[in-house]
Amino acid sequence: MKTIEVFTFLTSNSADYAELLRGSMEKLKSGKNTILYRCIESVGCERLPRGWDCVASVKNNLGHNCLNHANAIHEAIKNVKYSHVLFVDADMCILHKDWDTILCNELYKCKIWGTAFGDNSIQYNKFPNVFFFAFKSDILKMVALDFNPKLQDGQESPVRSKIKDARDARYFNKNIGDVIKCDTGWRLPLIAGRYSIKHSYMPRVLGNEKGSQLPYADNNQKVFCLQKPDHMAEWHYNGKIYCTHKQASRNHPLNGEWGSVWKNRIDLYLNKEHGIV
Repeated sequence: MKTIEVFTFLTSNSADYAELLRGSMEKLKSGKNTILYRCIESVGCERLPRGWDCVASVKNNLGHNCLNHANAIHEAIKNVKYSHVLFVDADMCILHKDWDTILCNELYKCKIWGTAFGDNSIQYNKFPNVFFFAFKSDILKMVALDFNPKLQDGQESPVRSKIKDARDARYFNKNIGDVIKCDTGWRLPLIAGRYSIKHSYMPRVLGNEKGSQLPYADNNQKVFCLQKPDHMAEWHYNGKIYCTHKQASRNHPLNGEWGSVWKNRIDLYLNKEHGIV
């Protein structure tokens, strides 16, 4: 039996999403591991979610959402106590049975595992991102995990930097001359590469891509969702959805139009795949 520390990060609209996330983890866990649900209260958090133990509060606004997110993650690092750790955004939902056993098995084979950006994304490729970032805590004795974005004064969006170094291109799984968006966690592939930290990832599938499995209630719902196909991404494990992400939850409460549709599609999948209502 392993102990898995799950950390999530609370900002605007996060509490309802975090409760959905925990509920999905509890419904689909194997029962063979101990799951500890911990949260970090960050900027904009209206309330603490039920079922989560708040271990720290970092509500000092650093002036940028990406930087506030990184600050909260760094606070979580200070509170890590066990060997198996998961940093997961509150607006994720787990959809794979025995998800915890899978996580432990993957971290037996490597030190970092999680959800990747799409191969056509402006972010790094083929390396876990901050949406779902699982790791063995012994790497913290070797390296400092730096989740900070690269920002420029007066600009809302993180810096977009051209890759000039062949080694960096290899670590980012990009080409020399490609432009990479330096948002939260962008240095992680460089850190892992330079310290030869073994990692693995789950591929992303968008709603308009072949292989998407999250069902629609009807064609009208499908048309609505495909206005923004990246807003309800999926990650697959051995051909089945492992988790899904609701993008822009700061602006879309779970009981709002976009959040309610995502929740409905999750319920349809859980009922169809696992018989869970």
